[in-house]
Amino acid sequence: INRLERKEDFGGRIAELLGKHFFSTLIPIRFETDDYKINGYINTPEHAQEKSKHQYIFINKRPVKDFLILKACKTAFSNLIAEKAYPSVILDIHINLEKVDVNVHPKKMEVKHENPGAVFSVIERAVKGVLSKIAFSPSFLSSTRAVFKSEHTNNFSRTQTPFAPSALFPKRMSYQDAVAMNVFPSQPQPPAS
Repeated sequence: INRLERKEDFGGRIAELLGKHFFSTLIPIRFETDDYKINGYINTPEHAQEKSKHQYIFINKRPVKDFLILKACKTAFSNLIAEKAYPSVILDIHINLEKVDVNVHPKKMEVKHENPGAVFSVIERAVKGVLSKIAFSPSFLSSTRAVFKSEHTNNFSRTQTPFAPSALFPKRMSYQDAVAMNVFPSQPQPPAS
């Protein structure tokens, strides 16, 4: 058990607990509807892992195991990572109390959603929205092609990408162009120690 001082900075806490290097692979996610407010971080597809570690979900400030939300995140990444890879996800989700029941599990580690389909859709849309705004490095694209070719050898030529960038990314832009256009919040910086 870690004894930590109270800290309001969510990103700073992540860097403190999981390391500055890990934090540097994350991109912020912010999304809000009438019933849902999502705040947190996801990793870039090139940093997906073989195991499902670093997947943390908080609903109304309470840590939970919510496989529906994790499945929505994985679905949002589905065309960008290998089938057996997992994104790192740290989400703090505030849900209207009428839309979620936290008294399902004795330890309150699980929740029951009033409308699971709506939750899935909101989470998937939020994650895809962030992913659609980032540019991928050429090394990521070439390594993804290689993974895809090994799984589906006859489906694509060597020059084609394993996903349809035009569907997810209508206009390709560099990271610098995206920052210059203020398309998404600037890359989070871990606190100086």
